Amino acid sequence: MEAGTAASACHPLFAQTSHDFVNFTTSLSRRAMATSNTGRFFKERYRVAIAKFDTDRHEESLTQLSELPIEEALTSVYRLKANAALADGVDDWFLAERYL
Repeated sequence: MEAGTAASACHPLFAQTSHDFVNFTTSLSRRAMATSNTGRFFKERYRVAIAKFDTDRHEESLTQLSELPIEEALTSVYRLKANAALADGVDDWFLAERYL
């Protein structure tokens, strides 16, 4: 297979040069950056809740974070982040283990 063919530009295993690999990973990151409106909605809800985490509104933050994992459309990244923050935010060790 010659360098610069279609196969080398579309899969890193077939990349003949580091330039082919960089082009492949760049195109993947561009595709991964496309976030749906639902993803932006949950990201904002998480951001608002976590902003209150280390303030005097800690209980409100925990309430908002506990509502996130219930949502079926929540992405796994924010489900993990919310559960980790909940585990960190509660005082009871047994309750914290439930979130992890």
